[in-house]
Amino acid sequence: MAKKKKDKKWIQSADLDKGAFTAKAEQRGITPAQFQKQVLANPGKFDERTIKQANMRKNLVGLNG
Repeated sequence: MAKKKKDKKWIQSADLDKGAFTAKAEQRGITPAQFQKQVLANPGKFDERTIKQANMRKNLVGLNG
C-alpha cells in the first residue's frame, strides 16, 4: 500500500468564511480568543461549524507563536 503524501497547502483548500468566527465573537461583545475559550470549554452549547472554527483558530494561533 502506497503512502499518501501530506498536502502541505491544506489551508488553501479549506472551506473558510473569512471573519466569520471574529464576527460571532463581536456579536457577543468579546474577543475571538475569549470566544474560542468559551466554545472549546462548552462544545455542547455550540454548533459543529463553530466548534471547528474554534479549533482552526487554536491551531493557527499555535502555528504563529
